Amino acid sequence: MSTPYIQMIEQIMRWPWSGRVDQDFNALANLLSPHFAFNFAGNADIEKDVVANIASYGNQLGLISKVLLEISEGHSSEKLAELTEMVDKIDKAKADHKHKTKRAAIEAMERLRNHDPDAFAKLLSDNANS
Repeated sequence: MSTPYIQMIEQIMRWPWSGRVDQDFNALANLLSPHFAFNFAGNADIEKDVVANIASYGNQLGLISKVLLEISEGHSSEKLAELTEMVDKIDKAKADHKHKTKRAAIEAMERLRNHDPDAFAKLLSDNANS
């Protein structure tokens, strides 16, 4: 049972866990890393949705770069050569990361097989048709 005085105090004071307790960890990460301010010409909410759910800036630029190289076939310039070299380096970096991820998965599977053969066998059987 709450008295009118307690109700009045509760309206003034915020007790721990009395309100929203979620936190935007991206905001915290921004405090710990360099801060970049993006000035959107359009709607920032749409930009955030597109980057989060459709295509990152890297995917968008990668596609544009590849289309540009495709339509510029037969032409040559210093800038096209730079773009070609950059795209090749990016593709190599992606392949290197894919290889590292595959290698890490193989090593994890080997550790599981050595430390818990039953869990290893179950993991294989559970994912045999995946």
